[in-house]
Amino acid sequence: MSLEYRSDIVIFGHDMTQVKRFFSGKLFIVILMIVSSVTVSVAYNIDSWQIFYNLKKIGSFDENTEKLTKTGGRMTIHLVDSTISESDSISIHYWSDTPCEDCNSTLYVIAEHQTVAIRKTAIGNRTPLTFKVKELENFAKSNSITEFDLYYSDKGQIPRRKLCTIVFN
Repeated sequence: MSLEYRSDIVIFGHDMTQVKRFFSGKLFIVILMIVSSVTVSVAYNIDSWQIFYNLKKIGSFDENTEKLTKTGGRMTIHLVDSTISESDSISIHYWSDTPCEDCNSTLYVIAEHQTVAIRKTAIGNRTPLTFKVKELENFAKSNSITEFDLYYSDKGQIPRRKLCTIVFN
């Protein structure tokens, strides 16, 4: 007696290959729906920011440039004390794929040893945050500090993203 494999299975007079095809097609669709819903729910948000000196854009960055460049997508702004006027300002325009219209957003200018030199807040995470360069220069001179890092935070988080470095020459 020899055993042979048969792909056409008949149970109670029904061809089970058609039943298997029906359920395997439905199972594939259900698995595809589960995978796509998980993929959609963990969609990647890309934050971006622009840096302005007075009204002139001096840098534009996002999370991709942050990961792909040697400097971490950040720039260093070199300021010469003798060229700074009272009206000079630095503005950060920060955008998130998940906007928050009523949350607090904060720009921190942090000196060495995590000393906060300037802190600016606004409502909403798409509101530009601006500070006077002269205010930072005065802090730098009175504390003998030449380098500062700018950090951004929103939705009540601790400073989470370093945006750039400011150096006084």
